[in-house]
Amino acid sequence: MVLTMDPNGAVVLGMDASNVDTVFVGGKPRKWKGALVGVDVAQLRRQVEHSRDWLLTQAKWPKTVLGGYLPGH
Repeated sequence: MVLTMDPNGAVVLGMDASNVDTVFVGGKPRKWKGALVGVDVAQLRRQVEHSRDWLLTQAKWPKTVLGGYLPGH
């Protein structure tokens, strides 16, 4: 942990998304009691994985024998 006399810096450096309990955007809840509201996380994950696979295919990134991608290639 980094000691700092700047409270804003302490928040930025010492916190992450798990420290946020509730978020409102435009008066509507987007995160409530630590959970995303109105987001299909499984669908979002599929979209992200599809996008990742497309990008790595376009870049001709090599796959492992198990079908994953080699890190740092």
